[in-house]
Amino acid sequence: MNIYICPKCNTAYISDISHSISYCLFDGTEMPIKTPYKKVYFRIKTPSYSSSNGFEPKDREEFNTEAINLFLDAGWEITQEAYSGRCSEVALNKQYLYLHPHHFTGAILPQNIKSIEEIINSAELFSCYKIDIYDDVYDLSDAQYLSVLEIKKNDIEKDLLELCSTKRKNLYVTSDILGTILRKHRIKRLVRGGFSYSSNDADYVFFKNVFEKLIDNGYIATSQTKNGIGYRTNTEKSYEYLALTKGENYG
Repeated sequence: MNIYICPKCNTAYISDISHSISYCLFDGTEMPIKTPYKKVYFRIKTPSYSSSNGFEPKDREEFNTEAINLFLDAGWEITQEAYSGRCSEVALNKQYLYLHPHHFTGAILPQNIKSIEEIINSAELFSCYKIDIYDDVYDLSDAQYLSVLEIKKNDIEKDLLELCSTKRKNLYVTSDILGTILRKHRIKRLVRGGFSYSSNDADYVFFKNVFEKLIDNGYIATSQTKNGIGYRTNTEKSYEYLALTKGENYG
């Protein structure tokens, strides 16, 4: 997926077409694509570290000192010192790495992955034996992210209605509906300290509000079941459901 940032209004869009129907009236011929970072795991071999027993105190101190100094010498800065239960974290501009003795993990620009591998392999106490590159990670403000989710709103509504569809009126869905929506529609953003999320995040609140609006407007019925609250798409409003699945906005 390409995400574009308008140089005039600083709003994020998922295509030039979606921006062209906005109120910005940007007259440029092309909008710059937002270059994604990558979620990267540098797999680390640290002979002095055991998964079951951890470090000896002296080995832990030596590992932390060497790991931090290598990145400091390369122009990075320390954003978190190691303490009980947490490892050190370093950052360069908006890139960051969490320095665990089994993996250095973070969001990295693709063009810098090779140079980071070289930094790691200049160490004496550990080495990088493998690199795993995962999802795109975007540098988006809450406002930019919400503008992208707003464009995808009808698709999100359609998926919610499909997830809550049942064959009979007395059947209700009790699975984690919002969790499924989050996994499908969430766009990973730069988050210091790893890739954990909470119910206070902008996207979770957005998805929850869309879900609750469908319930409030009668598109999804709810009922208490033995497994908690259940959800069912209201087939009696099927004509509106069909309009929604065609991409029309029900208001």
